[in-house]
Amino acid sequence: MTLKVLCFGEVVTDLIRQRRGMFKCRVGGAPLNVAVGLSRLGEDAVFMGSVGDDWLGKNTLAYLQQKKINHRVSLSPDFPTRISVVFHDANRQRAFSFRSGAAAENSIPLDRFAAIGSERFGVPTRQAPSRPKGSAARIRCLQKMKLKNS
Repeated sequence: MTLKVLCFGEVVTDLIRQRRGMFKCRVGGAPLNVAVGLSRLGEDAVFMGSVGDDWLGKNTLAYLQQKKINHRVSLSPDFPTRISVVFHDANRQRAFSFRSGAAAENSIPLDRFAAIGSERFGVPTRQAPSRPKGSAARIRCLQKMKLKNS
């Protein structure tokens, strides 16, 4: 049996400042980027997360479909998709400014974790949510799944 790789957590829409005050919009976030990279390498990766029920969230879903990324992403009506504004200094070094407050990745439904419990997964990354109570519940769900990397 092959091992699927589960990446879960944040989705960030990067607004990258260009010349003349224009911005380029890019879908990202570390766990999502890992899933995309593994998929490009031919690995069986799955991304699980939550995005806002907003234009940015729907843009993320379109991106995942376009890139043919196996995903289980839910739309959160209660939280927006996280935004990061990216600036470059004179040496082209990046600086990030994140919109503060709760974001959709903090509302991944716990039943999503239980629903994949019968599949075989390895977990390379976990973004710590800003709500510790939710984070502890997610960790308990993962422990119940008895994830193994073999």
